[in-house]
Formats: sequence, structure tokens, C-alpha cells
Amino acid sequence: MPTMKSVVIQISQTRVICGFSNQDLPQLIVPSQYLAYKRDGSDVKVFGKWEMIEHCDDESAEIYQLYDKNGLPNDWDMMDAQWQYIFQSLGIQFEDYPVCVVLPSDLNSARRKRFMEQLLGYGFPMVQLLNEAVCNTLSQGRSSGIVVDIGHSGVKVDVVIDGVLFKQYRKENKIGGAFLNWQICDQYLKQDSGKSTKIWRDATEWLPNFKNSMLQVSPIELDANYDVAPHYQHMVSPMDLTKNFLLDKKTLTFTNKQLYTIGELLFKPVIHVSNNANGDVEMADVNDIEKKPHPEKLIGVIGLIRACIQSLLNGVNAMSTAGSNTTGSSTTTGNASSGNQSNNNEDTNIPTHSYTSEQLQSLLLTNILVTGSTSNIQGLEQRILNDVSVSLNDLTTVRPKILFKQTKLDRNFQSWQSATTLCRLPLRESLHAWESIE
Repeated sequence: MPTMKSVVIQISQTRVICGFSNQDLPQLIVPSQYLAYKRDGSDVKVFGKWEMIEHCDDESAEIYQLYDKNGLPNDWDMMDAQWQYIFQSLGIQFEDYPVCVVLPSDLNSARRKRFMEQLLGYGFPMVQLLNEAVCNTLSQGRSSGIVVDIGHSGVKVDVVIDGVLFKQYRKENKIGGAFLNWQICDQYLKQDSGKSTKIWRDATEWLPNFKNSMLQVSPIELDANYDVAPHYQHMVSPMDLTKNFLLDKKTLTFTNKQLYTIGELLFKPVIHVSNNANGDVEMADVNDIEKKPHPEKLIGVIGLIRACIQSLLNGVNAMSTAGSNTTGSSTTTGNASSGNQSNNNEDTNIPTHSYTSEQLQSLLLTNILVTGSTSNIQGLEQRILNDVSVSLNDLTTVRPKILFKQTKLDRNFQSWQSATTLCRLPLRESLHAWESIE
């Protein structure tokens, strides 16, 4: 049955992408939030993007987050209502087709069981769960690689080996598109965006276009004065040039220095801890870093990639050392060691592999895939290429290779498109099992 046609749904913290396995592009995209407002004294829930925008001006309207970073709902009843809306919009019933769900992360056994019970309770003939990082890797025709997801809620670096996600090596931060949105609106435009509908509407309507068309990333690291190094003074876009953006019938003017500074936050994120009695944490504008005390540096994109690779190599070396101290091959002992760790931590489901450190370096470092909605910022690809090569010099002799989808459309939908391909595999060749009520 799944070899013919199935429904493919990808869940993230920003959107839910829906369509069919026999189509190249999704048929429906809905937000991962919902809007609630009062009408005639009763609560009304809205799930469609344009319907939500239409009701944002209602005084009683509020936006609520439906899914967490793992793709699980914060409210199971609201998930029921949203999926009813999705399948009505697709013009089908739950019972018509099998469903494949792409999640941002692998779930532990308890969460997976609860999620599968929810899906099978809808009446789907069969259900398959896939992982987003695995789909991203397979979308490039690779079974192994390092996936750098620069998304709305932060940056996440995952390791995939032979189509299996190694979650123990994951590195992530919370400096992503949402933080850049805050910098633009609060620090530069000085907008009052305290209401949830205002924040969501800005992030949906004009901020994506602003980030893709206005923001830039310097080809090298900006120095302490946030000016580009002398040998880059003659770059194509000098710091003193200005760019204009039309917002609400007003022309906003930014210098390249401001736009570079915002983009630099992905590589050099900084927060500042205030000295007030409440111990609040304040996100600081990087232009004011020198004026505020107690800066706390976080790990940026390149630091996360390096930390992920370092953690992976340390794990492989530790496995090899453990194997050499016992009888039998290092590969067998390494797998047994990981198996024991999995038994002690049943919820982590730690997978194993039989590659040496040198093999993994060659396999993974030549397949570093950059994806995510925030990865479309101008200059980001070249900056990652430059910085990764320098950052990994002391770790490996393998020359890293960065993979990008060339078009914005492909980059936005590559996980979903890869999942449609996996759904078309015969049952006995599927990488992940299809499950049913029986």
C-alpha cells in the first residue's frame, strides 16, 4: 500500500508541511501555532495561516505554540483539531491513506509509543516515523553526513551514519531566526512587540523577506570594533553603504555595518546577565556589548560543528581504547560497549557503528550539509566554508566539503521531498518500519 501513495507530514516548531508521496511539492503548509479568540463568549481556534492573520487584530486573539522542539504537541487535543483541519483541507479522510510523519528528532520509547498511539487512534491504515536529519542526508544522495540545521528556533548539528541518527553527538543552541527577529524589531526598529499576535505576524509576513534580502554575513569574522579587517575593506559591499526596506509605507534605512552585525550573531552569539534583583537574562545588541557588564559568550555555528566532530572522534577513540584492552576485535568490543550503555539508558536508544576514526573523518567531513530556513541569509554559505576549514585544521587532515541546496525552494522542502522518496520504497526495503493497529 505505501508503495503507491501516502500522506507525508513534516512537523517543526514553525510549520507543518503536508502533501502526498506521489507529488514533488507539498500541497498544504500550516503554522505550528494556532490562534485562539473569543466570539460571542465562546473560544474559537484557528489553524490556517491566512485565517490566523485575518484575526490577529482581534483584541482577544492570542497565538499559542502547538509543537515542541521534538515535534510533540504541547496539547494533544489541539493536535487533534489541527489534523482534522489538515485532512479536510487536503480533501481526504484519515482512513484513506497511510501517513508518514517527519519529526525534528528521534523519540525515546515512551514518547514514541504515546505519539504512535495518537496517530493510530485517528484510523490511519499504517504509520511511519522518520527523522528530519536522516531525510536531509538522504536528500543529497548520501547515507552518512553531518547535518547543520540553521532554523528558526536555533542551530542544531546532527550526525547521521548509514541512515541512523546518533543523537548522543548532537550539539545545539537557541540562536536562530527567532533571535534575529528580536534583534531587528526590538534593538533596531524599537518596536513594541509584546503581544503574541504581533510577534507571530511580523515573523510570518515581512521578517523572512527582510532576512533573506537585507541581512548579510561577512566573509570573515568581524573584529572588536565590528569593522571588517583591512584586507577586506574593498569588498563588494563596503560597511558605509546603505540599504532601504519598505515597511508599512515607511522606508527604513540600514547601513551594511548594521546588517553585518546582525548576521554575525549566528557565529558570535552573546548574552548579558543583568545585576538586577530578579537575575533576569537580557539579550544584548552586539553594538552595546562593550557598554554592558558580564557578557556570556555562547557557541556559534562553527563552534557547534567543531564540538560535534570533536565529540564524535572522542567517542570513537574511547571505543577503540576499550576494545584494545580486552580480547576480541575492537569493533566487536566497541559495539558491545555501546550496547551496554544502551541497556543502562533505555530511553536514549544509543546506536552503534563499526567505523574507525579515520573512516568516519573521511565519511562525514566530506558530507557536511547546511540546511534550515535561516541558512538563506546572504553570504552565510561562504562564511561557513571559510571558517570550517580553519576551525578543523587541528582535528583532522581531511578537507571538509560543505553541501548546500542551491535554490531556496529546494532548501525549504528538502526533508519533506526526501520523505516522499522513502515512502515509495517497497515495505521490505523501507529504512523505517511501517506500523499499524494490528
